Amino acid sequence: MNIKNLEKYLNKPIIYTNGNAQMWTDPYISKHLLDAHLNQSVDAASRNFRDIDQTVDWLSNMIKNPNASILDLGCGPGLYTQRFAKKGYQVTGVDFSETSIQYAKEQASKNNLNIIYNQSNYLSYEFNEKYDLIYMIYCDFAVLSFAERKILVNNIFNTLKPNGLFVFDAYNESFLKTKTFDKDFEYDESGFWTDKPYLCLSQSYHYKEHKVILDQHIVLTDDSEPKVYRFYNQYMNLKDVSQYFLPFGFSNIKVHENVIEDENINFYSMRKI
Repeated sequence: MNIKNLEKYLNKPIIYTNGNAQMWTDPYISKHLLDAHLNQSVDAASRNFRDIDQTVDWLSNMIKNPNASILDLGCGPGLYTQRFAKKGYQVTGVDFSETSIQYAKEQASKNNLNIIYNQSNYLSYEFNEKYDLIYMIYCDFAVLSFAERKILVNNIFNTLKPNGLFVFDAYNESFLKTKTFDKDFEYDESGFWTDKPYLCLSQSYHYKEHKVILDQHIVLTDDSEPKVYRFYNQYMNLKDVSQYFLPFGFSNIKVHENVIEDENINFYSMRKI
């Protein structure tokens, strides 16, 4: 690898400029992501089962209808969808990762749960049904660019039934107290990013005017060009959310604190009236 090729990746990128690699569809990395989803010792890809149970119970109390139809956008290996299905709801899950969707389908079959799963990017997903509840968990909504959000929110609004509920979670301002912006590196003979020896250069950037954080990882190996993974996330408050969603027609927008035990996470709910 020519070290000069790194220069163009080492400066702070324009906000929402994509990297040149995608981990969700990488066959090797997606297996590690599935392990992280299921690992109860860390909240690396999904939250612990206690938080998941609390979230599912909280959402169930909000929709009340025991026969409600539910759509999980970014469902991963089905940790939330399985719990909703066991409560008797009609559940559909959508996720980009073939590995996660395959695991979710296997678990649904094993436990005799009637869950519809679709492997798809929810930005291009065909919303053909109507739902009482649509949700995005693990700060998935806030990772999207502003342009991507407009596409998705419009689809969500049109897909909800009258009085339907949309819920998502996001970091709040207190998240910044725990965030560091130091440069870091990792060398491994075989690890999360690849089964080959690699060096990973990591750095975070803060776009204060947009309340957006970027975590960037540059993975270097002997036999390929640098792979750049970029993960954006916006921290929000109720004013930010209201200003964004009201123009799409949502109403009754609320912030919910302490749904889970992480004080850096708030949940937001809104209805299609």
